[in-house]
Amino acid sequence: MTWNFESLTRLSTGYWASAALNSAVQLNLFAFLAPPGAEADTIAQRAGTSPEMTRLLLDALVGAGILVRQGPLYQVESSAQSFLDPASPDNLLDALHFNGDLYPLWGRLANCVRDGHPAQAPHAHLGGDPAQTLRFVKGMHSRGRAIAPILLPALDFLTNGRLLDVASGPGVFSRALAARNPDLQVTLFDLPPILDATRSLMADTPISAQITFHPGDYHRDPLPAQQDTLLFCGALHQETPESVGRLFPAFRAALRPGGRLILADFLLAPNRSEPIFSALFALNMRLLRPTAHVFDETELSAALITAGFDSIRFSQPEFCPYRILHACCRP
Repeated sequence: MTWNFESLTRLSTGYWASAALNSAVQLNLFAFLAPPGAEADTIAQRAGTSPEMTRLLLDALVGAGILVRQGPLYQVESSAQSFLDPASPDNLLDALHFNGDLYPLWGRLANCVRDGHPAQAPHAHLGGDPAQTLRFVKGMHSRGRAIAPILLPALDFLTNGRLLDVASGPGVFSRALAARNPDLQVTLFDLPPILDATRSLMADTPISAQITFHPGDYHRDPLPAQQDTLLFCGALHQETPESVGRLFPAFRAALRPGGRLILADFLLAPNRSEPIFSALFALNMRLLRPTAHVFDETELSAALITAGFDSIRFSQPEFCPYRILHACCRP
């Protein structure tokens, strides 16, 4: 790539656009932008915001392509409507709220690089702070709900067996699989505060009889055995090359012979620079957790083979941020 003043300045100020989106989410502005839209003064009145600053923010979002303006009326661009409308079952607003929580931490990146310490207390979102834990679970639930339609068709599992969802969070993917496969029994395994928050999201659903909650810490507590499929989705980046040396054998022990491991996460190419989102995500995780590690496919495959897995294959569903790994438990 050839750099010039414009391209370097655009990269340096790229956070301006994300700050505009985060602010609109935080102020709940998208609740007032349903078709046919509304004028800036009306939106400001409903949101309790400054009319002039609201107009400037809305115009910036029009420039970013998130909003469109027809005469004096602003509304969400049609392809983004389902993601930003609070009334839409597919909205991403909780996930965007959680991304907004991360935004101030990136301003401390230089300090983190200088001293090697995270930008906030480790594990705050994993039970250390109940409010952050609930925002985290709701954010993962929102993101998972949006990813599920493109991720689930790529998963190869036994539809009438036992599926163990380790580090399940809200269990969006495994619960969706249970809803589609009435003979599938699902166990959600995660820390007690996470599962407490998950229960509050589930309430009474038609698949309740297929779901078992198993609170525990997968680093210390034994996993339920004789599973047909083990799903480990969106949690690998919290591990280290050393910890997976203990974790993957525990996964193998939880699976019956021939059982399947499905892993989905952000992964890097062997050069550890691509894709760019995964490389940036590695930095993001170090702002939260001092031992976080985004794996490349070569080191991940080697660790799985050592732990007793074979038939390892990777796939990348179109428009999905995660790469998917399938592996079999050697007899």
